[in-house]
Amino acid sequence: MRTKFFFVLALLVMALFLNQVSASYITGNVYLDENGNAEFDVDTDQAVDLPGTTFENNHLSGTTNQLLTLKGGIWTLDISLEEYDDIFLEIHLPKNLVSIKSVQGSDNIIDIEEKTVTIADSRKLEFTMSYILKKQKDYSWAYWLAAMVLLFCGFLAYKKATKRRERFENILPIISDKEQQIVDVLMKRPMRQKELRSHLNVPKASFSRYMVNLEKKKLIVREGEGKNKLVKLVPLSSINVPSTTRYTKTIYKKYENIPRVERRKKDCVSKTSSNIAISYAPNFRCLCRKQH
Repeated sequence: MRTKFFFVLALLVMALFLNQVSASYITGNVYLDENGNAEFDVDTDQAVDLPGTTFENNHLSGTTNQLLTLKGGIWTLDISLEEYDDIFLEIHLPKNLVSIKSVQGSDNIIDIEEKTVTIADSRKLEFTMSYILKKQKDYSWAYWLAAMVLLFCGFLAYKKATKRRERFENILPIISDKEQQIVDVLMKRPMRQKELRSHLNVPKASFSRYMVNLEKKKLIVREGEGKNKLVKLVPLSSINVPSTTRYTKTIYKKYENIPRVERRKKDCVSKTSSNIAISYAPNFRCLCRKQH
């Protein structure tokens, strides 16, 4: 009798031991985001094959977008895995959760404040949940507005630079080629004399002469003390370009004082302003040049 009792007890212990050894489990965390992705950080003794995840050393990790679907503003999570003796999964919902519409399948506990759903069961893992998220603010209009503002500012800067260049081009015939190079460089930014001379590779004596000529023509100013002064163009508002009527009258008035021999068309052009060299210095005068 005693032998039979010990035999039955041994069978019970073995059955309990075998049951513990063969018990399957899945535990861990699943993080859902507002874009429909599910990130796994789960331990399980059964291999799980989900796109985007990796199962290694009884650990499931990675992110998949195969478990979530969006329809009519409602997100649906659908998990269907194997049968487990021990299921303990914590589903972390997005921070912008508005409400949970429905939960079906494995036993669970919902914590609205923490925005988590805990699955605690011991059977086949079948879990479906639907929920609504708060709509994210669309700031695309702000990017478009910023782009339009930048384009507009760029357009204004381009127009200003073009106008500045055209304004100077109206008076460039009064200067030599080298002086024009100096003006072109200064249109980009002011420069120190040494830097400007080095940039143009001009002898010191010639450079000084160019500086004096441009100053006399009221096109540049030199600021500062010492030999290495800052050179910059005068403001456009300081260059008083005559109106068309006044400009034309002035040309003809000066032209009439030139002897007839020097007034031949091949020597002096009186109608095309771009071919007439004009000085806008205070002692305004007409400098006619030979037309080529």
